[in-house]
Amino acid sequence: MFVLLLLGANIAFSQNYRNERSYIEDFGKNELYVKEALAEYTKSVVLSTSVDRTGRTVNTIYNKLENINLVLEKNDKGFKGDLSLRNAFMSLNSKTLELFKNKTLILNDYKAMSEKSLEEIDAILKIKENEIISYYQEVANFEKAKREFGLKYGIKIRSFLKKNILEYNAMENFVFYKISVIDEKYIKLINENNADEATLCLNYLKLECDHSLKNIEEYNDDVADSSLNTTNKSFIEFRLEKCF
Repeated sequence: MFVLLLLGANIAFSQNYRNERSYIEDFGKNELYVKEALAEYTKSVVLSTSVDRTGRTVNTIYNKLENINLVLEKNDKGFKGDLSLRNAFMSLNSKTLELFKNKTLILNDYKAMSEKSLEEIDAILKIKENEIISYYQEVANFEKAKREFGLKYGIKIRSFLKKNILEYNAMENFVFYKISVIDEKYIKLINENNADEATLCLNYLKLECDHSLKNIEEYNDDVADSSLNTTNKSFIEFRLEKCF
């Protein structure tokens, strides 16, 4: 989810750097921009009532991501020929593209998912969650590369020591998606008068709601912004109150 970097990449990496500090400062500017873009994307999924708006956001992100590695490869010559930081960023960007292509990071297809069986839904949700966890290992690798670059050139680079805001946003987003998909499936079964499947789905929804309430408390431990957490908690408690 390191997204929309292209706007800064053409300027930031088209120069020769006087020192390692100026090089790393450009990365810092890009990261800040990227994190803000990610926050807007996740909130457009969790807080927005417009699916079309979320879809437009995804398309914008994806189109820019397709070009980003080409820009970095062409313009970023590293610092004193050291490409380690650039390569780590490109690796992360490639993983981001992969997860957009296989739709792991696209979390607004509630109705399409509700057409699948409960077994299929459960399997897909587990795959998505595992891929998101794997993605944040890639983020951790990038943070490690930053620290190593800093140690090599004697500069201090701020890194996240625990769960960072990117992982927090992604996991909160996934919880909202997961409950929404199961809820959509339950409503569909009720409308079809499929009582047996609806009962199974309701039990599944209860299990995931209880599990998710515990998870979001853990996600919120290391971040100051609790807006997504509060929204998710209210949403889950509302579903539990209405259904049980």
